[in-house]
Amino acid sequence: MTDVDKFQVRAWFDFIVASTKESSATELGRIFQTDNSTRLWDKYKHAKHVPSCSNDENQGRGYAFAVAKILPDTLWLLRHPIWPVMSGKKNSPREFLEMLEGFSGSAQDYYLPFHAMRPMDPFEFLEEIIGKEIWIERGDWFGALDHLAANLMMMNFGTAQFNRFARAGIAYNISKTLGPLSQSPWFAKFYEEFFDYLEKKIWTNLFDSFYHESFKDGLGWRKTQKHWLI
Repeated sequence: MTDVDKFQVRAWFDFIVASTKESSATELGRIFQTDNSTRLWDKYKHAKHVPSCSNDENQGRGYAFAVAKILPDTLWLLRHPIWPVMSGKKNSPREFLEMLEGFSGSAQDYYLPFHAMRPMDPFEFLEEIIGKEIWIERGDWFGALDHLAANLMMMNFGTAQFNRFARAGIAYNISKTLGPLSQSPWFAKFYEEFFDYLEKKIWTNLFDSFYHESFKDGLGWRKTQKHWLI
């Protein structure tokens, strides 16, 4: 399993625990009618196995669907584009537009109407919106995760690579997602580890180089912490 796989399973499992108030493998098997799956639930608990999204229940597969029958948003999280974006599997402008279809309402309201009002080539569309200011409501974990995925993906595109203002806009946009995500049922228990990974592997010196110069407290993403929306 990759580090991204482990974050994905931990977020999914913690979401289930937060929703059910139960972390026992035996009890989770009972709740989701997978009583013969104690060993797999133990693996999920310790992030040693990625739950399959397949409908095939042979050999313990399809548990994500069993959980989603009771907690539908868990499947949304498991399939969220944040994971392939973090893995470098989604990098093209066309994939960016396809990704938006799976976003929550608040994030879709930001990106898709913009594209609908001015239909254009995906490259032109991204050139227009990279670094544009976003807004996230307090407690909107879903919108925060969508916007984080979008801005991480946009970091790979030309304008963001060579335009300091676009890069600064991305830094501010990402900083707006960190507060809600740090309090979400997905990352609350390990958000620092999650953000440290993103800093090491993806956004690197983004906040030290492009976030507000007068904010001297902290380095990297911690530089933004006093200004989080929480």
